[in-house]
Amino acid sequence: MEQDRRIFVGLIGGIGPKSTSLFVQKLINSEAITKKKTPPFMLYTNTDVDVSGPNALSQLQDTISVIKQTGVTHIGMICNTAHKYINQLRESFPSLTFIDMIGSVCKLVEDSQPKGYRAALVGTKGVCSSDLFTKYLKKGTVVVPDQELVDHIDKLTFSVLSGNMSDVDGVSMTEKFTNIMLDLKKSSNVDVFILACTDLTAVLNDLDHLKLKGLVVVDPLDILTKCVLDLYQK
Repeated sequence: MEQDRRIFVGLIGGIGPKSTSLFVQKLINSEAITKKKTPPFMLYTNTDVDVSGPNALSQLQDTISVIKQTGVTHIGMICNTAHKYINQLRESFPSLTFIDMIGSVCKLVEDSQPKGYRAALVGTKGVCSSDLFTKYLKKGTVVVPDQELVDHIDKLTFSVLSGNMSDVDGVSMTEKFTNIMLDLKKSSNVDVFILACTDLTAVLNDLDHLKLKGLVVVDPLDILTKCVLDLYQK
């Protein structure tokens, strides 16, 4: 008898304070399933995973081991930083298919932007200085702001991760990040911005409004949502 190869996606959440709930909202509110049932998925919110700590890989492996027991066929990680372990996790769990959110984000950028495009990452220094995104972005240039601005963006991002939606001066994080991107677009001729921290969706969730301001912004949570839905619609 042929094995049942139904799609059952397991998702690792809880790594960012807001990204998990934001992703679930995007998934259940997607136009693709407005008139259908929400596809089955297993969500394990494990707040004990520290993707920046020395035990990140083993913590992710333990998390996936728990999810695997439910019969999932695919694994998605609602966190950019966790993707630096994706190849090691694939080796640890060869029977599972891992959804490469970052690879899919970069493919969208590569396919939608002309050769020679200029992209900027918005997020923590750790992610933005790594090759998580740059190893995929071959047709364009990744713009690196000056150190002062890098430090400022890093500080604001960690403030959002701490649950602060406005800075100490009372200005909303949405306005602060929007102004930073507008300045970068003007000063460095940036064509496309990538949210390199999934929790930034909380403050930069109206991409249509940003587009009206002349900003093209790619949200990894949108891409992960599409990847999951595409699996169920095959």
